[in-house]
Amino acid sequence: MKNQWRIGLMTIMLLLAAPFTVSAHTALKSSVPAGGASIEAPLHEITMEFNTDVESLSTFEVRNARNEQWKVTGIKADKSKLSGKLEQTLPDGDYTVTCKIVGRDGHPVENTFSFSVKLAQSSADAAQAGGSAGQNVPTSPATAPEESGGRTTPIVVLVVLLAAVFASTVLVLRKRKGGRTS
Repeated sequence: MKNQWRIGLMTIMLLLAAPFTVSAHTALKSSVPAGGASIEAPLHEITMEFNTDVESLSTFEVRNARNEQWKVTGIKADKSKLSGKLEQTLPDGDYTVTCKIVGRDGHPVENTFSFSVKLAQSSADAAQAGGSAGQNVPTSPATAPEESGGRTTPIVVLVVLLAAVFASTVLVLRKRKGGRTS
């Protein structure tokens, strides 16, 4: 009987500790261009920084609003940064970067962020102002809003864990009740 309670107690302790390990997955901290940014100069490279180191298996792709993929070369994972060079200059439009990374903890994680390119407008504005286009590209990373992989997973895990704790408790109580003799 004591062993059943010990097993039940250890199971509950392990289940309660699990949400803390789930929230430790690698997440996107910042990117260049930043999520939601409007780029007014030719973009040659995309860089992302994560809250932990990323493995060399990590990769990303760039797609336009028509879901056409733009070639990215030289994708490189260096500690907590992932970067790659665009083979061609992106024309005006909306783009989404989808990165599939493997964090230090070994778990695969997917993040997405979007940005816009508005080269034609910036060239016309620069010509009117007498300046040159290409001076408005951010040089330091800005925080990228997380558009996927948000807070849904910890809530689902918590609900599953609570259901498991409830089921374990019911089983222990049934065995305890069934084991009594009159």
